[in-house]
Amino acid sequence: MRNSVIVATVSTVFSIAIGTMGAYALSWLKVPYKLDVILLSWLLVVRIIHPMALAIPFFFILNSFGLYDTKLALILIYTAMNMPFTIWMMKAFFDELPRSLGEAAEIDGCSKFGAFRRIALPLVGPGLAASVIFALCWRGTSSCLH
Repeated sequence: MRNSVIVATVSTVFSIAIGTMGAYALSWLKVPYKLDVILLSWLLVVRIIHPMALAIPFFFILNSFGLYDTKLALILIYTAMNMPFTIWMMKAFFDELPRSLGEAAEIDGCSKFGAFRRIALPLVGPGLAASVIFALCWRGTSSCLH
């Protein structure tokens, strides 16, 4: 039970932290050549792949790095599998925020990360909570990987 709680908590925290910053970047920053649309399409493709289709490649990769049968291996796998959904979900919440909030924060002296941390992140709190719940639920349904 303790191992499951550790793996679930750490992988959820990592996937939410990295995925939220990625969603903010895709939503509020200008990306040339519509690369954001291409990236979001690839994230959806990655999310559609069944975890069992990745079991053998993950085994060989983790075995070559000496991470076979470790908690770190599970944390890395669950983080990688949760990030596409987290990015998709959080991007929808960041898209709903008016751009004028970020622009006003930058005029007042905030950096882009400061605007993210002080303005955007508190406003998407409900979306963050929903993403955490979904990330924890997905971790529980993919017990075939360990």
